[in-house]
Amino acid sequence: MLDLAQGVLIVDDTKSVRAALRDFLERVASINVCGEAAGGTEAIEKAKQLHPGLIVMDVVMPDMNGIEAASVIRQNGSQAHIIVFTLYADMIGPTIAKAAGIDEVVSKAEGASALMDAIVRIVTEGRGHLN
Repeated sequence: MLDLAQGVLIVDDTKSVRAALRDFLERVASINVCGEAAGGTEAIEKAKQLHPGLIVMDVVMPDMNGIEAASVIRQNGSQAHIIVFTLYADMIGPTIAKAAGIDEVVSKAEGASALMDAIVRIVTEGRGHLN
């Protein structure tokens, strides 16, 4: 089991995606999921309440996009690592991601193995590719 004692917060507006990520992280990777959020505003509140060690967040959400939410989460003082897991990874440049405090950007098209690789990098190196 990876050392993510504080747990992972999953943020995606699609319930089935959140369920699939939870299943993958908990059953396959033995990682504790501490909570879920359906949008950026809820992610900010859950990050304050739960103090996750890692946030896996989509970009396109109805109330606030993941880039904006990541930036607010950072402004609120969260030390959580943030991985953006999105279909639009190629549209997020490193400058924008770094400015928002995002550690990794992973394409959903690359699948769960690419997400797991990013998590392992963060856990073993203490940072993502962008930091």
